[in-house]
Amino acid sequence: MAEFQEVAVRLITVPCRDPEQVINTYEDAIRYVLQDLQLCAVEHVTVIFLDAGGCPICHANIGRGNLDSACVSLAEIGRIALLCNAAGVICVHNHPSGNPEPSREDDAVAEKMKKALGLFDIRLVDFVIAGKTYCSYQQEKRGVFGE
Repeated sequence: MAEFQEVAVRLITVPCRDPEQVINTYEDAIRYVLQDLQLCAVEHVTVIFLDAGGCPICHANIGRGNLDSACVSLAEIGRIALLCNAAGVICVHNHPSGNPEPSREDDAVAEKMKKALGLFDIRLVDFVIAGKTYCSYQQEKRGVFGE
């Protein structure tokens, strides 16, 4: 069974680039996934799965959308997090318009994601939007991070 889980995780995720790298800030998260989000003409959602020490285990491209939205499966995020034994996740997505201002939909997804992951004691470490600049919910104490 453990071998099956390991194969399943490898099939749906990208291995971490540097297992010694610790992601402490939203800038670290952006640098980690920047090559995946650069030059994207549509929204992409990438989730970084972290161990208890904040080191990336792997990341997965969870969603691809259109110019102003992307579908995100919370079940898929939870499934991968459980399969790779993640203690935390950081969700990063781009706004192709370049404006990183969160939408109501972004706020709703962040709230649902934090609640869903919390059921399994997995922490939503940050929810980051990349545009010409960046918006970190954690840094700005926005929405569910303002509690």
